[in-house]
Amino acid sequence: MYELIRLIGPAIVGCISGVMGALLAARLRINEFEKQFEFRIKELAKQIEFKRLEEGEREAVTIRMTYIDPFRTCASDLLTRMSEISHLLTSENDSDRKHLRESYERIVTDNRDDERELAIWCNYGGHYAVSTIYLTALFFCQTQQDPVGVALHKNQVRLWGSLTQ
Repeated sequence: MYELIRLIGPAIVGCISGVMGALLAARLRINEFEKQFEFRIKELAKQIEFKRLEEGEREAVTIRMTYIDPFRTCASDLLTRMSEISHLLTSENDSDRKHLRESYERIVTDNRDDERELAIWCNYGGHYAVSTIYLTALFFCQTQQDPVGVALHKNQVRLWGSLTQ
């Protein structure tokens, strides 16, 4: 019996240490898989966040192209035109003011029965007046479509008032 224990003892110890080694190796492998899984989850979360940011950026670009850029262009064109008109109204040359006022009054008071004459006038002598009215209409059309809203500058409002008097 003593001999049997001497033979079986090392075999049992070997089996136990083998099982323990296998369990330890399995646990280390599981830890490695868990780390890889966590790393992959973090990587996917970063990718999702980048996609969200990219979509948000695309949405911001779309909003800017749809609303802000056309509005900015209209506002810039109208401001330039109003500055030109303000310069004409404050200039020393009285003939410039007279011509400007006559051009705008002609739009309101002229007979439009002769379409040929009106078309010629709109494309030549009255181009400045007609294009200014167009820029103004376009600007206010954009303000109606723009969700951001518009605050007119005091000088523009005063200038508009001086034109309509």
